[in-house]
Amino acid sequence: MKTRTVLIVVAALAVLAALVGIKIMLVKKAMAGMAAARPPAPAVSTTKAKRETWNESLQSVATLRSFQGITVSTEVTGTVSQVAFASGAEVKAGDLLVELDASTEQAQLESLEAAAALADINLGRARELREKSTNTQADLDQAIAVQKQNGAAVKQIRAVIAKKRITAPFSGRLGIKQVDVGQYVSPGTAIVMLEAVDPIYADFGVPQQELGSIAPGMKATLRVDAFRERDFNGEVEAINPRVSDQTRNVRLRAQFGNSDAALRPGMFGTVVLNLATKSEALVLPLTAVVYSTYGDFVYVVSKGEGGEPMVHQQFVTLGTKRGDFIQILKGLNDGDEVVTSGQIKLRNNIPIRVNNSVQPAASESPKPVET
Repeated sequence: MKTRTVLIVVAALAVLAALVGIKIMLVKKAMAGMAAARPPAPAVSTTKAKRETWNESLQSVATLRSFQGITVSTEVTGTVSQVAFASGAEVKAGDLLVELDASTEQAQLESLEAAAALADINLGRARELREKSTNTQADLDQAIAVQKQNGAAVKQIRAVIAKKRITAPFSGRLGIKQVDVGQYVSPGTAIVMLEAVDPIYADFGVPQQELGSIAPGMKATLRVDAFRERDFNGEVEAINPRVSDQTRNVRLRAQFGNSDAALRPGMFGTVVLNLATKSEALVLPLTAVVYSTYGDFVYVVSKGEGGEPMVHQQFVTLGTKRGDFIQILKGLNDGDEVVTSGQIKLRNNIPIRVNNSVQPAASESPKPVET
């Protein structure tokens, strides 16, 4: 009985050992197959570096300013008797905006005009009497002084009444009214903003080393986010004579037509100055460049030992940008094939699969689309 049991155990162990051996063999075979298998080559798009005539340009962020802009306020105290404008309206120079109650000043004016008329009569009589030597020169001098004093008082009260009629000092567009009928105002009280925006200014800065390349009258192009598909054309009007001590930039002002009032003061935009200088440059789309802490590089396509395309990293020296393109100063040659998309999947010296059916968009004057 014991012998039979031992035989059964030995047979079971032999079968188990055989199964374990077979399993180990299968695992080793699978591991060998996995080790021999190569991952599929990543798909990328490519382009060739090409030498072009590069029109030099300067680009800077600008702030828009009105051609003329003020906050209309009052110079005298009084109660608002009439508001003659609507918020946002267009006005001409001299149009009435606000009128203050001037009833007290009108009464004073009538009294002073009567006194001035009497002073004129008295002066005439004093001159007649002086011609006949029936009064003294002092009497005539006093009559002259009284006449001038009353005339000055009339002019003064008329000036106060005139200041109670507040008019537009120049043509432009009004903002939101800040006073109402019946409101008591004092000198300096804001009434409404008035902006003349055609033409409109754009103020911006450029580095001091570019002073030799800029001059008044240069053509300028303005782009703003509010009108992505539109370029506004103008020219440089003035260059600040002082360079900033903090930024080492010099301020410029360019003027742009704005007949439809699309541009508003306070907007920011991008001004591009097209310089007269041109140079030969090796150009690539911006998407081809990989920016790194250790240096900027591109992936250059070359042929492997079996003729398949491979990539290797090539560090480059970058120049100026223009739209979606950038100058390559060092590191590449004319005609080198460079990866433009799919770099995140790459590493040095691996095979690739080129698929140029879809290419990243690139333009010298890109206009972003709302997404």
